[in-house]
Amino acid sequence: MDIRDQYIVALPPAILSRFDLVYVMIDDPDDTTDFHIASHFEGVHQKREEAVSPTFTTAQLKCYIAVAKSKKPKVQPRHARLATRLLKTSVIRHV
Repeated sequence: MDIRDQYIVALPPAILSRFDLVYVMIDDPDDTTDFHIASHFEGVHQKREEAVSPTFTTAQLKCYIAVAKSKKPKVQPRHARLATRLLKTSVIRHV
């Protein structure tokens, strides 16, 4: 058994039952990447408005969310099968 398989097995059923879809992602430690991510969060926290300047207004965001909530997409069986196949191959490739 690969060490990464233990992450998947270690998820308790109580947690898994709360989600329709679980996609396991494993974070391999990388000092450089971790430093850049931490620096970004630090900058956002300290500088707030300077660090984050969205290109859209709050009103535009609320409008977008309202429209998105009004949509009732219907997933066709063939799309569900394709998504399942892609997810399985992706998980197998990256685990």
